[in-house]
Amino acid sequence: MGIVHRNPAVTGVISSVIFWDQDGDGLQDAGEVGLEGVSVQLSMDVDGDGTTDLTFNTTTDSSGSYLFEELPEGVYTVTVTPLSGTVATSDKDGTLDNQSSGTLGDGQTDNTHKFGYRGTGSIESQVYFDHAGDGGLYDAASDHGLAGVDVTLQLDVDGDGTVDFTQTQTTDANGDYSFGNLIAGDYTITVDSGDLPDQLGDQPTYNADGTLDHTTDVTLGAGQSSSVASFGYHGSPDYTISVDDGLDALQWGDATTYTITLTNNGTYRGQNVVVTDTFPTSVLENISASHGGVVDLNLGTVTWNLSDVAVGETVVLTVSGNVLNAPPAGTTSLTNTVSVVDDGINGADSNLSNNENTDVNLITPATGTGVVSSVVFWDQDGDGLQ
Repeated sequence: MGIVHRNPAVTGVISSVIFWDQDGDGLQDAGEVGLEGVSVQLSMDVDGDGTTDLTFNTTTDSSGSYLFEELPEGVYTVTVTPLSGTVATSDKDGTLDNQSSGTLGDGQTDNTHKFGYRGTGSIESQVYFDHAGDGGLYDAASDHGLAGVDVTLQLDVDGDGTVDFTQTQTTDANGDYSFGNLIAGDYTITVDSGDLPDQLGDQPTYNADGTLDHTTDVTLGAGQSSSVASFGYHGSPDYTISVDDGLDALQWGDATTYTITLTNNGTYRGQNVVVTDTFPTSVLENISASHGGVVDLNLGTVTWNLSDVAVGETVVLTVSGNVLNAPPAGTTSLTNTVSVVDDGINGADSNLSNNENTDVNLITPATGTGVVSSVVFWDQDGDGLQ
């Protein structure tokens, strides 16, 4: 602790704390630590003539505390020389002029002269989805911010190897975070990868120091602002789609139902997913679809618009119809094709080879089931009648 000893015959004490008022509210809240190395001067008018008789100087210790002891009675002023890059937020008399005054009685202790200061530096940046997955800086044309991710700032204020100050912010709708009122120091910024959607936390692509460990160190000078601590993450959907009616062959007039199965095997959810079933209108009629599928008989399609498909989710859809009783001459097969696409915002599908599938049935005329019968008779008189 910064201590000044004077005369053991007198026992007055003036002491208090200079603290980092990180939220700037004028109070030393839980977690707001003292500032080390701040110069503090005590001036005393012992005889009351309005002139300074004694001047003492000290600096705050690692806890931000200062102490002047063995002081005589008198009128005094405590004056602080603030650290560079800080602004006063609190003092005893409320003037925020880096000093306050009082009167010390014989043998009295006064510990009311506490001073608060906020820093003028800042660290702000972004946690974002790296659409291309190339490890580049944020690209507004294709990338997007990731909201709701906790970002934690830590600082060893007194340099003893132990973190003294910790604060956590949550990214906003644009993926932005900001820490203000910062003093000079060596900060560590850490992203909580568990807050990232789906499996993006397993695929970091960018941070400023290149370690891809969700953590970046930032050295901030007095009053300095830094925006280098951005973090990029990548992922993508990977759709598999299939269609099958469970049959190999159909006859004219048969009914059939196709089951369409869509699964996202990727690392990021797909959004605005469109599934399209394409069928020949010259062969199928009476088309109906599950889950609100939109039937277009002009195009020969059924379309589903799905808002999103989560990682690992499987969606099952169906299409039903009848083979025409008399398909066009030469029709020997029925081909039904399904495909899937999305808006691409959450990354390009990593494997397009399984985004389309086809079911083929042979088509044959219906086998007759009616009966034709009559009589062969001897027309003995040859009149054509029995």
